[in-house]
Amino acid sequence: MPVPAIQDDQLNEKVVSLYDFSWFNKIVDVGGGDGGLITSILKANPQAFGVLFDTEEAINGARPKLEVAGIADRCATIAGDFFQSVPAGGDAYIMKWISHDWDDDHAIRILKKCSARNPKRVIIVAKERTANEFDELLAAADLRFLRVIPTDLPTSIIDAEPR
Repeated sequence: MPVPAIQDDQLNEKVVSLYDFSWFNKIVDVGGGDGGLITSILKANPQAFGVLFDTEEAINGARPKLEVAGIADRCATIAGDFFQSVPAGGDAYIMKWISHDWDDDHAIRILKKCSARNPKRVIIVAKERTANEFDELLAAADLRFLRVIPTDLPTSIIDAEPR
């Protein structure tokens, strides 16, 4: 039986309802595309500041959406290449579909960039791997696997921290 398509808004709201972002001051959405996930997080966590990090094209498309959502004053937009670096200073780095869009070697490279920033948490929203597979992937990126937060969607939230 095929897995039903997940609506991005539905998934973003699910992540926000299941993960406690309240103890983070600065959340970096790595490869955040149109800003949907960071928008949902910031709307639910008015104490937090966000960073949307993606390509210049994605950032340009996201800026108007951040304005309309009323969070542009709490969300920096930074264009760059996450294979080269990620913005510094985040308490949490979150990635959605990182393990879906990239093979293990590329995913490890991205995760290592996040781990090197020494955040409190690295959070991955993904669906393709088992807990053991994520443990191995995270270990290769100098991250410690903490837990899987299941959802009622065909995806889970993976919680990790630097080693």
